[in-house]
Amino acid sequence: GLGGTGNAAFVGQYGRHPNVHTMVQKASKPQSEAEEFRVSMELKSIADVGLLGFPNAGKSSLLSRLSKAKPAVASYPFTTVSPTVGNVCYGDGGKLRMADIPGIIEGAS
Repeated sequence: GLGGTGNAAFVGQYGRHPNVHTMVQKASKPQSEAEEFRVSMELKSIADVGLLGFPNAGKSSLLSRLSKAKPAVASYPFTTVSPTVGNVCYGDGGKLRMADIPGIIEGAS
């Protein structure tokens, strides 16, 4: 590719964002050989189910009743400040991981 100018080029009082002028300068540079490679990635998740909702809706209470997790439960909004994960086991021997996730709406963190 042409290579970028990086974030350092846009620090300061002037020129805080790229514009047509900087793009024209970059386009006038000779291009280098392209490099092709394959990447193998693995997605890791913390839970099978995530509980999302408004404050004081009972998400932490539900998680504490369905699993042995001990999330913070209080009568004020935004009690959950970090994700809490619990294992929920059900009748036929199956189990899933359930997470109480904070900070989905404004003012939560």
